[in-house]
Amino acid sequence: MHKVKINNEIIIEVSNFDDLTNKEKPYYYSQSQRYALCPTCGSIVNIIGSIGNSLQSTKNHHAFASHLGAIPKIVDTEGLIFKSNYKNCPAYQGNKGNWQGIYRENTAEKKNQDLENYINNHGQMIAKEMSELTGVKFYNHDSTNSLYSSVVESFIDNRGLYTNLFYPDFVSRQILSVAGAVNFWGYIISDSSSLSTIKSSKLDNVLENVQFKTPNVRFIVTLDDINSPKFLLVKLIYPTEELIIGKIPANPL
Repeated sequence: MHKVKINNEIIIEVSNFDDLTNKEKPYYYSQSQRYALCPTCGSIVNIIGSIGNSLQSTKNHHAFASHLGAIPKIVDTEGLIFKSNYKNCPAYQGNKGNWQGIYRENTAEKKNQDLENYINNHGQMIAKEMSELTGVKFYNHDSTNSLYSSVVESFIDNRGLYTNLFYPDFVSRQILSVAGAVNFWGYIISDSSSLSTIKSSKLDNVLENVQFKTPNVRFIVTLDDINSPKFLLVKLIYPTEELIIGKIPANPL
């Protein structure tokens, strides 16, 4: 996982760990001994990988967090908790396939307050993540744009908040996959591959530089398989056809 919880409620990016904890206990003990809580299940995790540390994510060599099977003896337990059922957590790396429940479950009777608070408090970060995933701009300078607002509103209307699961690494994907189709006129496509796909299609497209100005076209992201998703499909829906302009791995881990 790439997001962790400190001070019982603050969710941070692993890459900002030293800065936001100021290397203070009970979170920091040494470069190889950094601890926090899983934001999904609340059990203790260890930060793995950093500059000068060879234990890093094999895909991108970025630091990440992983569940621990116990609280290390060196750790001051104030603020840190071990939960024996941590292997049931969707974020637990050994729990293969369990993360897919994030996409399937939206049948809870009450809103997930953690999820709602996270969306309300981290809009700019979520918008940037959604932009990186889709190649479409969801923010302008230091604020989210109206496309982001439309997608989040659709996510809420489609009962996206009614889930028992909260996993910050998946929130951007959750929002995109649950939201319905929204108007796409006037928005910016930042990914060169997506632009090339649009320009080479036989569909009528009006592009002013990178701004999409084709009328009656909607933007949507769907699962390739609702039972066992491997990709989220980024699509533009025309009156008579649709165009896939990108694919997002369903599992960010």
